Amino acid sequence: MQFKYPLIASVVTLFGKLATAHSETDTCTATLGSCTDGLQARFFKYIYPDYAYEYSDKDYVTYGYDREDRFITTLTGITDVNFFHFYNINQNGPTWGEINGLNITTSNFTVEYSGWFTPKETGEHIFTIGQTDDATRIEIMEDSSSYCCDSSTTNSTVVESYQIYNNPTVHEQSVYLQSGVSYPLKIVYFNKDSVGIQTVHFTDPSGVVHNNFDGYAKYFNDIVCGKTPAHTSTSELPESSATVTSGVGCSTSATVSSTSGSYESSSTVTSGVGCSTSATVSSTSGSYES
Repeated sequence: MQFKYPLIASVVTLFGKLATAHSETDTCTATLGSCTDGLQARFFKYIYPDYAYEYSDKDYVTYGYDREDRFITTLTGITDVNFFHFYNINQNGPTWGEINGLNITTSNFTVEYSGWFTPKETGEHIFTIGQTDDATRIEIMEDSSSYCCDSSTTNSTVVESYQIYNNPTVHEQSVYLQSGVSYPLKIVYFNKDSVGIQTVHFTDPSGVVHNNFDGYAKYFNDIVCGKTPAHTSTSELPESSATVTSGVGCSTSATVSSTSGSYESSSTVTSGVGCSTSATVSSTSGSYES
């Protein structure tokens, strides 16, 4: 995923005398804007065995696939990332079929699903890869600001599987997520040859298994990335503001984070039908929520 996304017409002013904070370095921020339901899917070529010589499976599914000369097309509004192409395999060349309604060589292709995952409950969420052939990698970032941060400065939870369809090994990872907070999510799959299969699901804190992302995933079309300047204060945090834009039915948040402690403060404004806009600020000396 090219972690980059959008924005509207409400100004949310954050903090005043809330906590003592100390920051020695600039920190990245992301302001989210208009969105569409579901994930974005970007499709790429996979030429076998050429790419297998060029990359290991892990390197390819992590970054090697994302090249302009291999790009095919983009789809939006995707909630189901599972597929099973096992029968009627062409033994003498590529096998054609449909992935998310796109006619493609199912025997050799790459797809990247990206967007934002917004949980409905606070607690541990388990992301699971059941079957894959040849590789699936799921990455969920720690918070909305991660979209704009250098990868070396952010944390993420990754679950990955490199195997073929008849391997029964299940791979999963648990991550603690907060209700209503949008987390950058990316799922990358590729198939080298022949059988193409991916089965992915997540389990919410109540134990309910979800085989698709309906109602949980959205894609932000515009994102404003910024920096919070380094700041030291012994009594109060400086006033800061974020301008947010959103569309109908989209929940939008602006996050400002610091590097030495953590508290959160949120305020919500309404800007259009069904649109909720919030701003969250994080620092690093103690903890505070409102």
